Amino acid sequence: DRANKYISRLFMDKFLGIEVQPEGYMELWRRVLFVVFAIISYVYRWVVTFVILFFTANFLKPYKLEIISQMLMVVSLGSMIGWPTYRLFKNLARRGRLPDMKQGRVLMTLGLAGFVLLLVGFLPLPVSRIRSQGIVQFKHEQVYVKVMGRLDELEVRESQRVEKGQVLAVFSNQEKELSGIKWKAERDLKAKLLEEFRNKKGFLRDEKEKKELKERIDQLHSEVEILTGKLLGLDKEKKDLQMRSPIAGVVMGLPEIDEQGKSWDKPEYPFTTIGKPGEVRILIPIEPADMQLLHENFKKGIKFLDATIRVQGRDSKTWRGRLSAEKLPRSEAKEIPLALSSKGGGSLAVKPNSPQGHIVPQSQVYLVVVDMLDPDDAIANGSLAQVKIHCEYRTIAWWLWRAISATFDLGLL
Repeated sequence: DRANKYISRLFMDKFLGIEVQPEGYMELWRRVLFVVFAIISYVYRWVVTFVILFFTANFLKPYKLEIISQMLMVVSLGSMIGWPTYRLFKNLARRGRLPDMKQGRVLMTLGLAGFVLLLVGFLPLPVSRIRSQGIVQFKHEQVYVKVMGRLDELEVRESQRVEKGQVLAVFSNQEKELSGIKWKAERDLKAKLLEEFRNKKGFLRDEKEKKELKERIDQLHSEVEILTGKLLGLDKEKKDLQMRSPIAGVVMGLPEIDEQGKSWDKPEYPFTTIGKPGEVRILIPIEPADMQLLHENFKKGIKFLDATIRVQGRDSKTWRGRLSAEKLPRSEAKEIPLALSSKGGGSLAVKPNSPQGHIVPQSQVYLVVVDMLDPDDAIANGSLAQVKIHCEYRTIAWWLWRAISATFDLGLL
């Protein structure tokens, strides 16, 4: 507190020209050290406060309680900026202080303050960058089960490289096998009967009997063709019971080994995914305010925004990324990957009453795809990554107003 008072006296003396009582008991070198100590202690308070607020915000974010850390930030700014400013003006308002100011120094101080305000209000700075944690995903093609049945064998393992047409899994369908046996026996019986009727037709003399036999032959011929078509379709379905990879790539999201031997009855969900290792993307969650900021950038005719990507476990190396306007989602995400949720160690809170097998975010969020431009073979699918999207530069005043609006939910973003 004594150091702050000394800095205040120093400001009035050097910047405003107000004569103050000299510190006669303190030598020059001690006054210099005292000023340095005051500045260092002030910076230390800012650093400690920032670290505490940053930790609190990250701790409360999965529970959607960031408003608490934001309110603490406002209180901290008020105590570390507002209170010293109030004390300064209180000292200036004392009787006899205003007439004692030197006009030149006052004008210089006001000019300097005006210059700082101009920088705050008009100097574009990289304060609008969007930062988010995402998950690495290979560009992929999902593989669905075409014929429902029992999963007999998994022919590949997770993260295995496969070629186009390679067998991924083998299914069986007992119902279709029994149907095939039944249809084949019925077709063979009717085909044999058809052959006998055709041989018998040559020995008949009665026209009426010939006509009746011909109608019977035509009917049997039609039934044999229908059964043959069913068997051909069944053969095709039996081939589909051998699931093959549609492309060359890496197996991702394979079912657990416990699923082997069980019936697969989820046609709406992909059985597995084949990723392309050379084509990598980062899937990141974006809040509505940041999503609006992205739209504002793209409305100005920008086709894509650059991004910087840092992959977890790869030290300090960074990769270049790109976000295209065409890949912005049109609606909010109904589900999110497990790795991005609080259940999987991510930052997104999920609804406690979510349906089994579904991870539904608790608040509104958009899943945005950022393409990695220069990936290497060491990047693994499913790794976590930090993404920084480089939006158009904005001023500090814009950033402050945006932070205040978000803190107090003013709805003015």
